[in-house]
Amino acid sequence: MILLIFGVGGLFYLGRTSRPSPEVETASAVEPRAAGGKRAKKAAPDQPPALLSEGFDYEQQVEGKPVFRLQGKRFTTDQQGKVSIEGAHVEIYRDGEPFRIQSRQADFDPQTHDAELRGEVVLEGGGGWSIEATRLDVTGGGKVVVSKGDRVKIRRGEGFGGGAERVSYAMDEQTLRLVGNVRLAGRETPDQPRVSLDGDDVIWDRDGRTVDASGGVELGWGPNRLKAARVSATLDATQDGLEHATATGKVAGDIRQPGERRLTFDAGSAEVEFESSGKSPSSIRLSSDASTPMVEVRVRAEAESPRRLRAPLIDVAFHDGSPSDAHASGGILLEERVARGQVRTLRAQTLDGTFGPDGDLQSGLAQTEVVLTEKDLRATGDRATLGEGGTTVDLEGAPAHAKTDRGDLTAPHLEYSSDTGSLHASGGVRASLRAGAGPMARDPGARGDEPTQVESSEGEFVDATQSFTFSGSVQAVQAGSFLFANRLQGSDQTGKSRASGNVKTIWKSAPGPGGGDPVPTTTTAETLDYDRKAGEIRYAGAVRVRQAPREMSADNVVVKLDSKQQAQRLRAAGGVKIEDRSSGRTVEGADADYDLEARTAIVTGQPAIIREKSGTVLRGRRALYDLATGGAKLLSEQP
Repeated sequence: MILLIFGVGGLFYLGRTSRPSPEVETASAVEPRAAGGKRAKKAAPDQPPALLSEGFDYEQQVEGKPVFRLQGKRFTTDQQGKVSIEGAHVEIYRDGEPFRIQSRQADFDPQTHDAELRGEVVLEGGGGWSIEATRLDVTGGGKVVVSKGDRVKIRRGEGFGGGAERVSYAMDEQTLRLVGNVRLAGRETPDQPRVSLDGDDVIWDRDGRTVDASGGVELGWGPNRLKAARVSATLDATQDGLEHATATGKVAGDIRQPGERRLTFDAGSAEVEFESSGKSPSSIRLSSDASTPMVEVRVRAEAESPRRLRAPLIDVAFHDGSPSDAHASGGILLEERVARGQVRTLRAQTLDGTFGPDGDLQSGLAQTEVVLTEKDLRATGDRATLGEGGTTVDLEGAPAHAKTDRGDLTAPHLEYSSDTGSLHASGGVRASLRAGAGPMARDPGARGDEPTQVESSEGEFVDATQSFTFSGSVQAVQAGSFLFANRLQGSDQTGKSRASGNVKTIWKSAPGPGGGDPVPTTTTAETLDYDRKAGEIRYAGAVRVRQAPREMSADNVVVKLDSKQQAQRLRAAGGVKIEDRSSGRTVEGADADYDLEARTAIVTGQPAIIREKSGTVLRGRRALYDLATGGAKLLSEQP
């Protein structure tokens, strides 16, 4: 398009070259006629003589090849050599290719080398380029071409068009400048997307293949848009496609992807590298500045809430028009609305992400000072891996830590799922369950709001069911009471929990009527079930309860708790046997009711049996065993 302007320069060859000028006649020799065929009055003696030529055609050649041709309907000059041409037509040949200029009127001043072309001015060049204006002025000794008047149109065949309020061309710099509501657009083909450029001020350098636009710029390729205060672009060899673009000043982009998904962004500046085909970007670098301290990239479909990535610097790589990878650094924030309607945020120093076939962020690795938050969850670690379309986050640390309404989890590895709200810990877990969640009776002197501390191989909190699960060498401590098991699970919704596999608990009974320190009680069983609402703990499967030198065994044991969750009574059933190793006494029966405060047990059965170390055996329906003294006696059948 720049070459079209060179045609204007050819009009000055008449004043610059030493080659012959067109043959002309003086005005007096031809006696110009007035309207109606009458002879015009002769010029006054004090008027300068004029030269004119009707229907001229002037051509210059070098080595037999045309380099310049000037045609017109009427050619006149005055005494100062000022030239006026009606119906001007100029052809400039460069490398054998013609460039043409047409206008209804062309006025030239050979002294200043300024010119004015008016009335349907058209500049045409190789490749089908043309510029249409109502007026073009050539100034600066033929070095500058400026349009005036109405809006200027620019075309290249039928595939490219646009316009501006004003056009200027500096011949020495070979740059074209378009000013005022500039709009340029190409035609989309199967091999090339439609490239468009809007702005207030556009400078086009043909030799450098660069375009510099400012003032509310919008650069487009196909359905994609890049908006900024200023855009500088490098064109490909054909000047139809894009190689590189740099945007600065409140940059906003919108890149359409396969299906309904879109990638949009805001930044202080953007650098876009395009594929060799020019069809789509190969990479985009987004940077922050003083006005935009954080770059923001959003990925979403039309009906979805966006997934937002913010950072001072974000690099996005593309493949076949869709984003493939992203790298964010300088302190990142990933924010999205997850499946259960909650907003999840992930903070870290860096993030390397991978996009899926649908254009969404499918996986990623966040590193250094990682913080994950969602609803009541706050987890920290050294690195986090996003998987399964971003619905899961694996957090690693030395150790990683999570805080939720269920309690706290600390482990080398935490895995969180947004779909279920589950948090799984592994690699050696330490946890703190909120007050009241522990499945043990309390030390009578303990505070009622103390949490339960748990250690295990693995652990899990599930928000949907408000539950917790621990497995593998479970150890739990709460208010001076201890629990050991292979597995421990519970739910805040039901207020129930269960321990299973080699269950062992240690808790302290209340001191007896005579005072003294609480006596530790150790219980082993196959399972333990805790019901907070019912206020009881149930042991089942080969239950053994030991207190100092005494031991009770039974099939099942139920511990009743008071309002403070302190053990109050113990009821045993199924093959009850109490052994006192200090006295050698044994009490047997079908059931036993043990009052922990009074430290007495009533054993019933058919019969209830007391065996003395001496070999004496007593049988009855009810037997009383005093744990404080170790004494035992039969009772009447009626309580």
